[in-house]
Amino acid sequence: MPKILLYFSALMSLLYLYFGVYITLSSEVQKVIHFPYNIFVGLLLVGYGGFRVYRFYQLLVKNKND
Repeated sequence: MPKILLYFSALMSLLYLYFGVYITLSSEVQKVIHFPYNIFVGLLLVGYGGFRVYRFYQLLVKNKND
């Protein structure tokens, strides 16, 4: 995998985590996405971001071994 795509993947992973936490905790988002749904969407994004970080780490280790 080209390095630029690898680092773009890392950036997107961190953005998923950031926006997941933001949607879960922000009072401004609660005006648009009401209480139970903002928690669900936020945790879904945090979970997906965590998965993407894990995949990034696996690809990073694989590229170092090759």
